[in-house]
Amino acid sequence: MNMALVKEFIALENKKKSLTAELDVTKQSMTGLGESIKDQLVAEGINSVEADGRQVRIVPEVYAGPIEGNKESVIDALRSSEETVGLVTTGYDARSLVAYVRSVAGDVEAACKLDPARVYNPDAVRAALPPELRDAIKVSFVYGLKIRKA
Repeated sequence: MNMALVKEFIALENKKKSLTAELDVTKQSMTGLGESIKDQLVAEGINSVEADGRQVRIVPEVYAGPIEGNKESVIDALRSSEETVGLVTTGYDARSLVAYVRSVAGDVEAACKLDPARVYNPDAVRAALPPELRDAIKVSFVYGLKIRKA
């Protein structure tokens, strides 16, 4: 048995554990900093900033759910709209609902980019939903950060 290979393997395993621990600390630090940066960007109405040849931009993720937890009103609303009737079985699939709302949100965002007078926000997305669904669900944005080369 080549013990040098075994010792190298053990050393690499130890290095992996050390790097994993360091990565966990780095991720935790990034989470805290990311929250602060998101809060500042949202508060100042800024979409992106550049530093060190990189761009940090705020990216909204669209979510939808029942108003005040009233799932039955969502089910009724989904069933009564031709666009969304396929999302309902006995209940409704939350992921399918979110996917549908994100699709509508994409259309709204594109329209807002073409018309500077329009504002892309949860209210604009909700207003673009079928009337039956509009009064049954809430639409919210959860902001995340993306980094890319500037």
